[in-house]
Amino acid sequence: MFDSQCLATVTKEFDSWMTTYYPDKKDTWVTLWYVEKWTDKKGKKDSLYYVDDVLLKNGKILVYNEKIRHFPAPAAK
Repeated sequence: MFDSQCLATVTKEFDSWMTTYYPDKKDTWVTLWYVEKWTDKKGKKDSLYYVDDVLLKNGKILVYNEKIRHFPAPAAK
């Protein structure tokens, strides 16, 4: 998405997380909702909203599915 060497700062602000266990498959899924914000070395700020679904089994991550949503552009004046 972007070159991390061009960034001055990156932060993640977590909104929530949820763990779901499926006993029939012995699967544990964790879903994370968060905003990633960054400032590039020229001072431009931007952000994305993420939803990550993670399958954990036997203490290991088997699946990591990441979805990204752009925030709507500000209304033109």
